[in-house]
Amino acid sequence: SSSVIRPPTLNIFPSQPMHADSTQEK
Repeated sequence: SSSVIRPPTLNIFPSQPMHADSTQEK
């Protein structure tokens, strides 16, 4: 069941990494 549960962080930005969001901040 551990495999079914995914961390929320990856679910928020599956395609874009966390640092990319901050870089495109306008």
